[in-house]
Amino acid sequence: EQILEYAGVILDVHFPEVVFKKLLGGKAVFEDLKSVFPELHRSFEQILEYDGPGSVEDVFYATFQVATDFFGEIREHDLLPNGGQIPVTESNRQEYVEKYSDWLMNVSIEFAFSKFRDGFLSLCGGPAVSVFTPEELEIQVCGLPHLDFYALQSSARYDGGFTHDTPVIIWLWRTVLGWDIEKK
Repeated sequence: EQILEYAGVILDVHFPEVVFKKLLGGKAVFEDLKSVFPELHRSFEQILEYDGPGSVEDVFYATFQVATDFFGEIREHDLLPNGGQIPVTESNRQEYVEKYSDWLMNVSIEFAFSKFRDGFLSLCGGPAVSVFTPEELEIQVCGLPHLDFYALQSSARYDGGFTHDTPVIIWLWRTVLGWDIEKK
């Protein structure tokens, strides 16, 4: 989990793996959509897998244009030149899904994300960052998603007359090791 501080308040923030991919200079693709916008990803899978009745064009009535709400103002963004005039069909649906995913996770956020990336790299940049995979960078920034309680038990040191054989310590570890990851 990521911890950020804003105006003296600590914020517990979780970034999807695609953020780390983009921090390393990678580009988000359709499959990355699954972790950020799972419902949209499922909808796109339905378009890709649709096999009737009716055509993709008649059933989904989509074009190569995206409409967004910008503080109450609807803005249209073409995924291809004159995208509003190009229907999504069986033959171009893969391109539509790829273009929409690219627009949503790369093009539409390019300016803001570049500023975020610049800030991140000013704090954590350097040649060593480029050797990490997105998964490894996430672990470096966030740590492991869970603690290894068996390692903690084996390395624990006790004082006040307690040892690893003291009944209350045995009960403690029996209880803690029995918890699920969420409770731990």
